Amino acid sequence: KIIKAGFKLCAHLDNDWTKNMEYMLELPKHSGFFHLDQADLPKVREIIGDHFCLMGNLQPAITTGSGSEKVYEESKKLIQSCGNEGGFILATGCEAPAAIPIENYYAAKRAVLDYGYFRK
Repeated sequence: KIIKAGFKLCAHLDNDWTKNMEYMLELPKHSGFFHLDQADLPKVREIIGDHFCLMGNLQPAITTGSGSEKVYEESKKLIQSCGNEGGFILATGCEAPAAIPIENYYAAKRAVLDYGYFRK
């Protein structure tokens, strides 16, 4: 009833939900998005196809403990493996710690500008 009323599902799923994603296909197509934390996003994309939008998985440990080039490369890898057909929002896996250097935010943004477009 909720989805039929026009609401969208926004599920923040901590831990690795990869093995459970096939059950999400029982929900209506395009009825929401999953913010994933430790899941194998390319594998999740393989399982659910374009059924749902995916969000996440740029690990906070990388954004706080690595340089901007590592953040750029990880962002690029996520975009290319999960989002070239649309349906992907690059974000941190679970949280955006206050300790993330501003250069790393800019590096993720640069990867989105360089690779975050639809190839239709």
